[in-house]
Formats: sequence, structure tokens, C-alpha cells
Amino acid sequence: MYCESCKKNVENSSTGFCPHCNKKLTNIKENNQEDYELFLNIINCIDELKRNKLILGKYKIAQILVGASEVKIPRLNVMIFPYYGKCSQYSTNEILFKIHRMINSGYLLVHNDDQYPIIKLAEKSQKYINNKIISPVNSDELSVKTLSIYTDGASRGNPGLAAFSVLFIDDDHKNCYVHSEVIGVFTNNQTELFGIKHALNKAIDYLPCKLIIFTDSLNCCGWLNGTYKVKSDNILPIYEEIQKLKLNFNDVKFMHVPRSDKNIQICDSMCNTSLDFYEQKNK
Repeated sequence: MYCESCKKNVENSSTGFCPHCNKKLTNIKENNQEDYELFLNIINCIDELKRNKLILGKYKIAQILVGASEVKIPRLNVMIFPYYGKCSQYSTNEILFKIHRMINSGYLLVHNDDQYPIIKLAEKSQKYINNKIISPVNSDELSVKTLSIYTDGASRGNPGLAAFSVLFIDDDHKNCYVHSEVIGVFTNNQTELFGIKHALNKAIDYLPCKLIIFTDSLNCCGWLNGTYKVKSDNILPIYEEIQKLKLNFNDVKFMHVPRSDKNIQICDSMCNTSLDFYEQKNK
């Protein structure tokens, strides 16, 4: 049992009330406790690496924690590192998901060096080093916002010269990422899927608890929600890549919206602007 008022674990309470403040106790769900333990292991792994004068990227940290056999780190014998394989019950993607949530919640910091982004502990993580506190982290504090993504694709000729556009909107209704790109000669369906693939790749940088992708393509919604079967050979490879990218997220939904939707209209306009510019430049 856990007391929200005292922020303490309470064992063997027969009354269901905290013996310290007499407030009603709440159950600590097993998965929340496991989530907290993973949170602690990530923090203490990064701290231990720092003690070894090593600062690594998120993928290396995740590989160490799962005990990946292929992980190699200069100046570190991973086989005797105390956090090697400490979280072997998780997949690499699950740990990456947790790391991203901790970044978004301000427990971890991302710094860019000359080669790749590295992960450091934020000041608010210091009190968790060596498991100095026992109360679980408030799940609301670690949660991140829902990310809504609008995508559209345009192919002039079907197949023909194609472009896709994506628009990211956060819970504050702010546009946090906009992108449009000419990708070559493809069909409409291929182009729509390439837009969704790009959106999923980029969303990893934000990694919200919930991701909703809006498209005006019924085919794409049907394929990705499992209501339509993929039969075309030129669709299957992109579809399979998207299925793999979905594993980076805890909750992904694909929603169909009409072409008249204002955000789809923005994406459509960006596609046409990109195609017009490309054609003008390559006359």
C-alpha cells in the first residue's frame, strides 16, 4: 500500500489507512512498481557510466541494460559492468521508450557532441541515484502529452512525381513540427505511406504516451488498423517498415478524416507547393 499524503510505502495495514497521517491508502500496482524500478535502473546506469568517465547515447544505454551481446564500448568491460543485463526482462525498444519519456519529463538531458546525441542526468534525477528514496515517481509526472500528426501525400500521375507532408500538433494546439518533401515517382498509396513512415520516424524524438496519426486515405487507415489486407507488392515493404516503427510507441492510432479537414488541407497545400517548386526548378 502507498500513502499519497506521506509519499511512503506502508506495509501490513489491516485498516486501509496510513498509521502516520490516517489518510486512506492506495494500492501500488505491480506494473507501476516495475516501471519505477526501470526508472531507477536507467538513472543509476547513466550515473555509473559517468563514474567510469563515459557518456553514451540512448541506444548504447538500452543495449547495456538489456544485456545485448553485440554491445561494445571502448574502455569498458560490459560483462562486469553492474548494470549490464540488469533489465533483461525488457526489450531494447521498451527501454528506449522509457528513456524518451524521462527526457520529455525533464529527468534526462540530451546533448549533441561531434558524433551523436548523448544522454546526461538532469538535476532532478540526482536524488534517485543509488535508490536514495523509496516512494514511486508520480506516474503523471512522467507522462507526456498526446501528439497528433496529420499527413498527406500527392502523386501527379499516379504513379508520378510525388511529395508528402506532415504536421505535428501538441496538446497545447501548437504546431511543433512541419515538413514537406518530394520523394520521386510513386503511386498515391505509396506516397501516403511514406508520409506516415516519416512521421513515425520523427515522432521518436517526441515519443508521447499516445500518438494519433490522421490521414484522408481510407486505404492507409484500413491497412494500418488491420481491417484491410495488404495485397500489392509495391505497398508491402513500406507497410512492414511502418509496423516495425510502431513498436517504438506505447499507443498508436490511425484515424481517417475527410479531405476537407483544415489540417489535411494545410498538408495538401504543402505537397503542391513542394511539387510546384521542384518542377519549376527542374524545367
